[in-house]
Amino acid sequence: MRALTTPQVAADNTSTEDVAGSATAREQGEVLLDLMLQPQWIHRRVERLVIEDTGECTRYVSLDFTVPNWCRIPGSSDDRVLVPLGVVRKGALRGFDVRGASDKPVPFLGKSDNGELAIQMLVAAAREHQPAGPALQEFEKLVSRAVYSAADAEAVADADDAPPTPEELYTAVSNIVTRVVEGTDTAIAPTEHEKIALLRNDLASLVTKYIHGFLMVIEVDADVLGRRSIIKFSFREPVYNWDRKETVWQINDFVMAESTHFELSPPALLKVTEAELVGSAVSGEQCVLDSHPEPHSKEHSTLHLVGSAGQDYLSAVVVAKLAPRSFGAYAAAFWGPLALVLTFIAGILVRTLRTEMEVPTERLSTGLPTLMLTAGGLLLTWVARTPEDWTTARILRPARRVLSSAASLCAATAAFLALPFGDPWRTYGWLTGLLLAHALLAVAWFVHGRHHVGRSLAVFSVLVIVSLGVTGYALGWDFSLFSDVARAGSTWFCRSGLR
Repeated sequence: MRALTTPQVAADNTSTEDVAGSATAREQGEVLLDLMLQPQWIHRRVERLVIEDTGECTRYVSLDFTVPNWCRIPGSSDDRVLVPLGVVRKGALRGFDVRGASDKPVPFLGKSDNGELAIQMLVAAAREHQPAGPALQEFEKLVSRAVYSAADAEAVADADDAPPTPEELYTAVSNIVTRVVEGTDTAIAPTEHEKIALLRNDLASLVTKYIHGFLMVIEVDADVLGRRSIIKFSFREPVYNWDRKETVWQINDFVMAESTHFELSPPALLKVTEAELVGSAVSGEQCVLDSHPEPHSKEHSTLHLVGSAGQDYLSAVVVAKLAPRSFGAYAAAFWGPLALVLTFIAGILVRTLRTEMEVPTERLSTGLPTLMLTAGGLLLTWVARTPEDWTTARILRPARRVLSSAASLCAATAAFLALPFGDPWRTYGWLTGLLLAHALLAVAWFVHGRHHVGRSLAVFSVLVIVSLGVTGYALGWDFSLFSDVARAGSTWFCRSGLR
């Protein structure tokens, strides 16, 4: 924002009290503005995000920084100073913890003190443009509402405490930046219009950040000034809902650090298939700063992205695609429906050949219903084989639905085989089971599956063609070539003595 500041213009109708304000407040606000907008003092920011078993996301942030000697903000005593670490989202932050390099807890300011410093900083940002007294007062009221508004706007009962609307924010910011060109020629140059638009967007973005977040300020020993130090803090965010779509994580205060390292540690059952670090410029344009388009190997299960803010990017987000690993319940959900399809194809083919060809007329086994029940029980064991924590249950829900459906189909088939149905109802029952097995296979492979789509589609197409041929042959359709091949196979079977 400082890079876009234009020369200050005096305001004739601004009183000394309106503009000057408190000297201490003005100095604190300016220092905070320098620290929050200049990236030189934070050398390296490392943020690690871990998805816990409870479904929450824990953020571990480490800051390697050097506070300049001229950026001193007095603390509770002469040997204590205040240091802003950035903006954290509003709302209940569970497990919030701040520690220094020695791993000892570090005190941080409360809501009222943080809010006062944030207001001072935002007013200092507006005062750089020397607005008129009424415009600055209106802007200060607006930022007070923004800073002290609740995280959930619907929970605010008093209209005075509600966050400012976009229209109110646009009006207040426009009144501030319009003063930049006062005193110049009546015909404003196109470059001045662009400058005003950039200032308006920049200042509005700065205020909007504090509608949804609060300024986190810690108090440390004064000897931290001019000396390289490390601060670590962590907190847990709300429950993370995993699905197959892209997931976006905001990197707070990306512009403050010379380099930012983002690490994502997914649960053991998930892998990162694609990820990008996307930076947003002042103009609204976005640029991919780092990406990992290929799936991670078993040796590198943690995602690592690196970006540098520079002067062009105000914020950044990580866009990642997570997918289940193809083992355990998901592997069983992949192969179980395939085994069912093959079982029904074999069953229909054997029944038809036993009726029309020279093959034994006895049943293959008197315990076929028992075998189907056993197969269903084996499929259900995969449902209860994994721990029942929230994240695991959420990830495995699609696979468990497929396994439960496959086990239910096995149980229904066993019940059907145990009842004395005659033809054509028994044939229709087998064909219905084959149709349901194909539908379950399509859901398992193409809706919930995470395997190679090309290979799966080729195998599935072959199975559909074979199933149509077997179905037509079972219903008495004219498949002379198929009948000849089946008859030749049955003749070889009989002559070999395998009955």
